[in-house]
Amino acid sequence: PYINQRWLGGTLTNWVTIRQRIQYLLQLERRMDAGEFRNLPKKERLTLQREVEKLNRRIGGLKTMRSLPDMIFIVDTNVEELAVSEANKMHIPIIGMVDTNSNPELVTYVIPTNDDAIRAIKLIVGAIADAAEEGMRIREVEMAETGQVSREDLAEMEQYLGPSVLAKLQSLDEEDFEAFDDDEVEEIDDETDEELAEEE
Repeated sequence: PYINQRWLGGTLTNWVTIRQRIQYLLQLERRMDAGEFRNLPKKERLTLQREVEKLNRRIGGLKTMRSLPDMIFIVDTNVEELAVSEANKMHIPIIGMVDTNSNPELVTYVIPTNDDAIRAIKLIVGAIADAAEEGMRIREVEMAETGQVSREDLAEMEQYLGPSVLAKLQSLDEEDFEAFDDDEVEEIDDETDEELAEEE
């Protein structure tokens, strides 16, 4: 999940409302994908298409976020002071690029840097993104160790795994991978579908 446009007030402190807007966006996109918009009058169709575009600009990066984040990364803590304030109110840790004109006391994990230099931003954002991806891959391995993912499923993931994760995979025994029972999977989307159906 990410935000690369203006931070909407209440994104963290009023998450319930933001989540409702996300569900509304998902609902509109499903209707659009199903071809329902084609049957509408031109004016109404254009209005809904513009609504989808507007919502995607504002909250499109949050469509996969189903709850408050465990941590957020902020490039410029001065420009995004509202995000910093909301995160602190909700006790959400912040990783932040902090320049000399920023207050480091508001940031949990400070990265001292020039937050106006494009090269510095690219370097640090790239490192954070790589670390996040590696963390997700390690989590997949741990899920496999506990039987939450089968070896077959994990085999399909190997093309995305980094060297350190692959080394860990090779050290696992067959008994570390238990059979995966689809019936035990919690279908998270079901809950969202039910909520969207109620709104209709």
